[in-house]
Amino acid sequence: MSPCPFDRRASHRSRHQGRRKNVEVCIHIFVKTRGEEACGIAFWCCDDPTCVELSRSSQAAAQALGLQLHAVQASSDRDFDAVFDRLIQLRAGALVIGPDNLFTIHKEQLAKLTVRHAMPAVYQYREFAAAGGLMSYGTSETEYYLLVGTYAGRVLKGDKPADLPVQQSTKVELFLNLKTAKALGITVPLPLSGRADEMIE
Repeated sequence: MSPCPFDRRASHRSRHQGRRKNVEVCIHIFVKTRGEEACGIAFWCCDDPTCVELSRSSQAAAQALGLQLHAVQASSDRDFDAVFDRLIQLRAGALVIGPDNLFTIHKEQLAKLTVRHAMPAVYQYREFAAAGGLMSYGTSETEYYLLVGTYAGRVLKGDKPADLPVQQSTKVELFLNLKTAKALGITVPLPLSGRADEMIE
């Protein structure tokens, strides 16, 4: 019998693997766009154990590319300014913001802070890039909610949740802010721009 689609352990493992893969892709993207300046990449997580775990597991991806991945943390939005002060001290060349509700709630504020500090950064939602962040890369929200709706519809029609297979959204989306890239002096490679789902002017 297939596990319940809402099995927390299966869902956590799958979600963590997907997020780790997304972080690895983001690191590769920064290497392509920043070159030597990407030698020091920072991973920003909150104090949530899941986010901290993701930060640790992402170290291997950075080390495989000969990069150092600095870990910085924030427990509330009051810590944001201190985090950017720390990034300056670390001379971080790029920033990957880990997935967490704290950052999602304040994604537009974060985008503005990255612009103010001229910090190339990536977060998982389009609104981050739309607000001025360099780019957004992550699982498609549209596909995710379609899957949720499909499950809910099948349950309402009488299917047993335990009989439904575990599914995770597999579509990822890339949004690039060209105005921010230009302001940061970053030339977006053609293969990357061709891969983008949207180029925000």
